[in-house]
Order: sequence, then structure tokens, then C-alpha cells
Amino acid sequence: MIQNKPKLRFNPSYGIVREFNDHTYKLMAFKYPFDTMPELRETRKKGEANDRKLSNNISRTRSMIYDLVASNPWQHFVTLTIDGEKYNRENLRAYEKDLQTMIKNYNAYNKTEIKFLFIPELHADKKSYHMHGLMSGLPDKCLTPFTSDMYLPERILKKLDEGKRVFEWKQYRTRFGFCELEEVQNPDAVSGYMTKYITEDLASTVQDLNAHSYFCSRGLKRSKIVCRGTLISIPEMDFENDYVGIKKFENKDEARKFFIEKEDETCSYLSIFQNGLTANV
Repeated sequence: MIQNKPKLRFNPSYGIVREFNDHTYKLMAFKYPFDTMPELRETRKKGEANDRKLSNNISRTRSMIYDLVASNPWQHFVTLTIDGEKYNRENLRAYEKDLQTMIKNYNAYNKTEIKFLFIPELHADKKSYHMHGLMSGLPDKCLTPFTSDMYLPERILKKLDEGKRVFEWKQYRTRFGFCELEEVQNPDAVSGYMTKYITEDLASTVQDLNAHSYFCSRGLKRSKIVCRGTLISIPEMDFENDYVGIKKFENKDEARKFFIEKEDETCSYLSIFQNGLTANV
């Protein structure tokens, strides 16, 4: 249960319900605006403040990725590598731009609607990159299925032996290098899986490069608020921090039963949380 702190200025029992898809809802019960209450702030050194800022950036990025993944239908989980003989493996900003341009041009020429969400990952050398991500709308003619008689990495051969379907994306292979696409088996699990790629190491690196921790196609759906107001009671939460408690439900009505019937709009700090603190659970 959420434990109330002393000297609260606002209603600690105000909540909202966000709908991500037809079977994923999150009840968020807000506590208080920690950053707006000077008497509750801790005095921190400059380095500690920077660490906290980085941690908050990571949390916001993970939340946004969870939102985008859970709110949209995806067909393939993808891993994209870069062949050093075809492209500069260290120029992340140029790679992101050229990859997006390739997809945009393909969509325009073929009248397709390929959607994507990509997250860069550093190699062990701390200089070069590859990508993990999700895609939908790739035409079958773009994909070449891998078979067990091909010369392939052991991890792919193992997947094929397990009966999974794994593909190569021909346009990408020609332009950038080796890639693999696997059909999404569990859409609910992939939401949490994708957020694990947002690490402190990656966040620090892309910040230094003025690049992006993730990039995605336009027009992706996002979660929406379907209920808000004062809570009658607060359930046992799946996730909790200084700001908010979060509980997941598969049914909107199950989440709504914790609210009083009449909406309460007295919680003046609600806007602080609506778009930022949708933590991952």
C-alpha cells in the first residue's frame, strides 16, 4: 500500500487509469509533487544532481518505450547490425537518419505503411552500434526466411530447431549489413523486454553524441486516459516510488472500481504526472 508522507499539501488519493490496449490498463495513484516541495528536497552535490537527472531521463525514456510498444501491434522483433565495409559503425546519428530515410522512401515508392521502433545498443568496444527493435507492415517480399541448411549463427539455428520462423530483411542487408527478424510470439512480454535496452551506459553515450535513445515512425498510437478522480481505496501496487503507485489490470472495470463515481479535479499537481511518470512494471 502507498504510505502517506507527513506535511502533504495535496490529495494523495488521486488517480488515473491509462489504456494501452484492450487488455492492458494501468491504475496510477499519485502521492505528492516531490520536486515542488522544498522542505522535502535533499541537498545534493553537482555530481549527484547530474546522476539524478540521468536516472530520471532513463525512467522517462523507458516509460515512453513501454507506452509505444504496448499501444501498437507489432509483427517482428528485429536485430540490425552494421557491416563495417558497407557503413560506418560508429556514426550513430547518420545511421539513424539513413535508416529512417530508407524506410520512408520504401513506403512512398511501394505505398506501404512500415512502422518501427528502434533502440541502439553499444558493442563491447564502446564505439560501434547495432539496433534492437520492433516492426510491422513489412511486405512478405521484403523477407527471406532462414533455413537450417544455411550458414548461420548458433542462436538462429537454435530458434529454427525450436520451430520458430526467422527472416532476413533484404533491403537492410544490402544497405547496412546482417539482420534478423523474428515473429513476435508474446506481445505483452515484449513491452517489458524492450525497455531493458535503455541502460545508463546508452543514455550517457547518446547524450554526449546528441543522438536519440530510441527513434520511431510517425503516427504510432499512445496510451490514453480513460478514468480519473479520487480513489475510494488503493490496491496493492505492482510498482511504487516517491511519486506514484502503479497497478496493472486486464480489464478497465476492475481498475475503475477503486474510484468514487464523481470526478474530483482538486488535485492541482496531476499534470506533472500524466505524461511523464508512467513507470514500467
